[in-house]
Amino acid sequence: MNTQSQCSDNSSSLSDQNDRTNKMNTIAEVNSVFFSQDFTPDIGQLKIIIRIQSYFRMKLEQMKLKQIKKMANYRRYVLQELVETEENYIKDLATIINEVLTPIKEQEILDEIEVKRLFINIEQVYGLNNGFLKEIKELFQKYHYRQCYGKVFSKYVQFFKIYYDYTSNFSVELVDHYKRQNKEFDQFVQNSEHLYRGLNLEAFLIKPVQRLPKYILLVKDLIKHTEKDHLDYSQLKQSLDQFIVVNTQINNMIDRLIKNQTIFELQRQYFDHIGEDIVQSSRDFLQTEVLSILVYKQKKTVSVYICNDLLILTERIQHPIIGTHSKLTDYLFLDCLSFCKVKAENEFYRHQVSVKGKQKSITFICSDSEQKKNFMNLLEKLILDLKEQQGQICQSSCDIKYHPISVNAQGVETRQSFLKKFTVYVMNIKFAKQSFTLSVRYRNMTHLEEVIRKDFKGLDLPHLSKSQWLSNQQTAVIEGRKIILENFLETLLNSDEIKNDPAKVLSYLELPRNFYEMAQITKEDSIDSSNKQILQNIKNHKGSITIECEIPTSQQKFKSSKSLQNVDDSRVFEVALRHARSHTIRNSQAHRSAIMNGGGKWIEIELMDSTTIKEQITEDMRAIDVVEFVSNKLGLRCFDDFKLIEINGANTRILDDEDSFPLAFHHSVEKQNILGKFFNVFKDNQKCLKKMVLKKFIFLSKEIEEQEYEQDVTRLKLICHQLFDDIYNDYFKMDIQTASFYAACFLFIKHIDTTYEIHSQNSLPIEQVKQILSPKYLKGVQINQFKIDIFHQIQILKDYVKNILPTQNVKDVKLKQQQIIGLKFLEKVQQEQFYGMSFYKVNIPQDTKDKLHFEKCQQEAYFGISYQFIVLLAIQDRSLIHKTNIDEVQEVEKYPFFITLVLKDETKLKIDTKQGLEISKLIEIYKLYDIYCNLFTRKNKKCYSKRRLWIV
Repeated sequence: MNTQSQCSDNSSSLSDQNDRTNKMNTIAEVNSVFFSQDFTPDIGQLKIIIRIQSYFRMKLEQMKLKQIKKMANYRRYVLQELVETEENYIKDLATIINEVLTPIKEQEILDEIEVKRLFINIEQVYGLNNGFLKEIKELFQKYHYRQCYGKVFSKYVQFFKIYYDYTSNFSVELVDHYKRQNKEFDQFVQNSEHLYRGLNLEAFLIKPVQRLPKYILLVKDLIKHTEKDHLDYSQLKQSLDQFIVVNTQINNMIDRLIKNQTIFELQRQYFDHIGEDIVQSSRDFLQTEVLSILVYKQKKTVSVYICNDLLILTERIQHPIIGTHSKLTDYLFLDCLSFCKVKAENEFYRHQVSVKGKQKSITFICSDSEQKKNFMNLLEKLILDLKEQQGQICQSSCDIKYHPISVNAQGVETRQSFLKKFTVYVMNIKFAKQSFTLSVRYRNMTHLEEVIRKDFKGLDLPHLSKSQWLSNQQTAVIEGRKIILENFLETLLNSDEIKNDPAKVLSYLELPRNFYEMAQITKEDSIDSSNKQILQNIKNHKGSITIECEIPTSQQKFKSSKSLQNVDDSRVFEVALRHARSHTIRNSQAHRSAIMNGGGKWIEIELMDSTTIKEQITEDMRAIDVVEFVSNKLGLRCFDDFKLIEINGANTRILDDEDSFPLAFHHSVEKQNILGKFFNVFKDNQKCLKKMVLKKFIFLSKEIEEQEYEQDVTRLKLICHQLFDDIYNDYFKMDIQTASFYAACFLFIKHIDTTYEIHSQNSLPIEQVKQILSPKYLKGVQINQFKIDIFHQIQILKDYVKNILPTQNVKDVKLKQQQIIGLKFLEKVQQEQFYGMSFYKVNIPQDTKDKLHFEKCQQEAYFGISYQFIVLLAIQDRSLIHKTNIDEVQEVEKYPFFITLVLKDETKLKIDTKQGLEISKLIEIYKLYDIYCNLFTRKNKKCYSKRRLWIV
């Protein structure tokens, strides 16, 4: 017997091994097929492909079936709850009729009129609901997924109008009134207390009033978990509409006291055992919504009880022993500092609404856009009412000390550590007119949560699940974490406990030590008065600067109407485009004063001409402050189109305006084991490889930029050296004549003294030429002829300079000569097809290739962005694959590993990239620039070069 069993096991093991071997061979064959060029599949290969396709189709069907089963199970739970709660409701009605109403009639404790006033038509209500229960219960006993219940609801809902009489005539004070007036009735009620299961007669009599809204909640939940192609779906929707009509009419009849019995029920069911009192004279219950929230990385369906200043979240639990019951999930108090915000849509979590309450923030996920709109409108009305009611009281009693702090997840970036790549979440923190950008790792935030829960035990924070490396790079997980981190940081920074003792949290998040001092409410904002009125006009959508447009990402809308006759041209661009690039209005003098008082640290900023400049910074300074200080030292008239670039080996990252400097000020409360300390040695070496470079980031049209280069020698010098670097990196396709001209300009600008000493091609310093042209380019040219061409261009440039400066008796003659050559060089480069374009290496998915009819395009490509166009270029030779006007882009949807460009014709183009955040920001800036250019053109069609129009 044992031998047979062993043989069977060996045979099974051998069979499994053969299956694995066959699968590995199949995968190897598929790889050989997919990675070959121009293959024509034979019959065997087609069979392999068909097998693969069949396998994935099977998996997709299994996933669909799993989702259907999940919905079917939940649908069963909802129906089970309906039957169970209806049975309990009928039992309670029967108790009132049999144990209270009938004895009172028989013993004539109350007269006929008093009985009618107290019990109204409760016997009719019982008869109606008893019939309804029998049909629903009989149907549920034969339950299967395709059963239809909508017809039963539709049959009975029209008869639920008998509830009108009950709700319009019911008064909860009547029982107390009769007890005071009639001692026999009072004694009867006391003797029957055992019937009410710990409640009282009033609680039983109010049940019909409370029952109808529960039908609406259950039907909504049933619809949510019924497929749209289900036979029951349309009937349920129709029943829901009928229930809402009936319930609305009833709500108009019942007074506030009756309606607020729901609050007493919620208090008894959920809040008594946690010691929280929600029963307040000023608190009104309004309605209930079925929504979802994100817990860890899963959506959880909750019932949200909405009061005028409180949201209560409960969830339905299915227990194998006690059956279906509800439990309290969370609750959120609202006050005059609360706000709600609509979150960006994505394919994983749509219709999001985030609500910042008194003590925390919660993000809700609605079922559709209509529910989202109604929920938002209701919340905004409630918060507005609270501001009107509480605002003056809070201000007069000095209760409001700080601006509410809002946290928004802008996106994610992928960065490289010593051993691996990791995801960084870019969070924007904003209050009043201040804005800060944090780059945080999820793992570090989970550790911060541990520290906070240990030091601030009473603080109610959203819980962060532990980081699991197997799922860390899944797009759905990352999108979910963005929502959770937003709520976590918003709750943390708005909590009174942290405001009272902020040092550790601010240090860990690398926020300024005076963060909460800046967040304090003051009478005057630190903003230039000339800008203040213009910004206020834009904010309020009134005045002369109001235009109608929709900007991608921010989705901000400006209404158009009035002319710009009273607004200076430069101010229109300066104020409006400042709003696009940065929401921060900084007070640089305050930072400079802090440096003068000591405590600053030095960092080195490299310029594009390879020179460096040192800048002393304080802990609370941001990238935009450093750009401003460096620009002032250089004498750069306008720095608004420059940014700091962090270069770490092959990795490049553009610092956001509000980015801090973690290399200069490193704070950590993170526990490190021996291995972590060991790797810090290598991390410290890596920091030495990092450098900061100041580069021009935003390029506008030639007409707009031309005047600025003529008037600002420093700007001209910086852009020339940046373009030299682009030429060396083969950004432009050049013929020999163009390359020789660029080389000659480079020698004049970079080595003007030695260039004037060149009298023949033999004296040409070819080693200096190699500083502007790449080895790849030089490899394809004939050097001797190339030197002749360069020498010829040098002579032409000498003559050109001599014609403009006929005499050498000019102050700073070399600087003037370099300026003349620089402008000539810039004029030529601006004619290049891809001048001023920012490029990102991306992958083009197959569905995008199909939409754009790319037949022979490689998967890898360059994605280029300029103020006019978005282009795709081939990696090999930078040939143009596709070109789209930037004003055709309606929106950019950002995801961790790809972006989706939504065009005006509703075409969606997916591009695989890990730099989606940076790409979307640049597109947003150029989109807004394009809008205001069109506005300016309509106002005044004169040449742009006569204006100074700059992005801030």
